[in-house]
Amino acid sequence: MVWLTSKNIIGELLESVVAGLPIVERPFKVIADSLGMGEDEVISYLRRLQSNGWLSPIEPVYDLCGLGYVVAMFIGTVSEEGFNIDQTVNVDGVSHAYVCGGYPQVVYVRIAVPSWSMVSKVAREIANRVGVGRYTVVKLLGEACRGSVICEAEGSWDKPTEEEWRIIEVAQGVVIPEREPFRMWSESLGISQRYLLDKLRVFRQRGWLKKISGSVIRRQDIALADIEVSVSDRNILYGVVSRISMLRMVEYCGYCDSRLFVVLTISGNGHDLGWILERISNLIGEYVEIKGERIFPVHKYIRNGGFRIRAIL
Repeated sequence: MVWLTSKNIIGELLESVVAGLPIVERPFKVIADSLGMGEDEVISYLRRLQSNGWLSPIEPVYDLCGLGYVVAMFIGTVSEEGFNIDQTVNVDGVSHAYVCGGYPQVVYVRIAVPSWSMVSKVAREIANRVGVGRYTVVKLLGEACRGSVICEAEGSWDKPTEEEWRIIEVAQGVVIPEREPFRMWSESLGISQRYLLDKLRVFRQRGWLKKISGSVIRRQDIALADIEVSVSDRNILYGVVSRISMLRMVEYCGYCDSRLFVVLTISGNGHDLGWILERISNLIGEYVEIKGERIFPVHKYIRNGGFRIRAIL
């Protein structure tokens, strides 16, 4: 593969895509202009980065909690060496899964369904397929999870109309690097591209759409880490939840001496964990650290390519 003259340019290009595409008719031209490159050059390099396994598919990232979904994490242990995690992501309502540790292995499966009553059904199906005897299901706090206890004071929020649900259901596929990547969605919906982009910008303002982005693939370095923290005010915890994109789970441990104790589970590679800790320390106002025994190497990560957001009316 022939790279650009400057490796810094490649890094900046990847960072631009990870940060999120501009919601405009020609987003790759905007990125190209900011980097002093040509639009076709950027598109060509992104395609090569994807074909070489450096960059994941570019997709919209929706806040499922903000859309009214219940998001939970299934956690179980498997002692058999020959189990296949691929079986978990074939369950309807599962978005992705991790396998951590040696034997017994710890399986983390992310569940996203319209109601809490459906979570137990999905969890039982996962347990049967994987062969887990004992497991735990923890309700998650995603970014801006408006249904969570720490966000009760935030009040009500806008819910998508029937037309907006239709747009969300269509606009959740892979964005192909090309000059007008959003045109395929507008043509599928039978609406103008300008109207679609206006709607996507509204979705972002309301918190339903986080960003449209890809991610740099470093599967061999991924790890989950538990961080034990205490806060004096729930709003401080909400600040952490809403600002740390790599946060995967918040588990409440209770109050003691007027402080709320929680365990935050984050994911990332060795380089990421350091600055995430620093970021959390700055937000909380106290030094935090990861206990060495609470870091779990992720041996396998798999996403459910068939997972789709469906309207909740």
